[in-house]
Amino acid sequence: MRKLNVWDYMFYGSMLVLTVWLILKVTGVINTPVWLEYGVPSAGIIIGVFSLYHNLLKNLMHIVIKVDHLESDVHVLKDGVDVLKSDVHILKDDMRTVKHDISLLKEEHTPFL
Repeated sequence: MRKLNVWDYMFYGSMLVLTVWLILKVTGVINTPVWLEYGVPSAGIIIGVFSLYHNLLKNLMHIVIKVDHLESDVHVLKDGVDVLKSDVHILKDDMRTVKHDISLLKEEHTPFL
């Protein structure tokens, strides 16, 4: 489980304030003027959205860093595959030479009938 940071606490706190305010408003405990009636939920929503946005950006940066590492690893693997391809090409050429030499040796040592 990941460690909670300040932004997580801000998000959960703002959602808690919004929930408590909503419950108290629905039950009729809070009778406030219009400017305060919309101020508390608006502030809770703004703080919640801001902290959620901050967490999303931070997590997105971690993903971007991991993708960059993957890209460099794929580049290294691609270089390794290119080296392997050239080695296989050399081996194929050597194998053709060996097969050709074997066929020449067979022709030299075949008895005449």
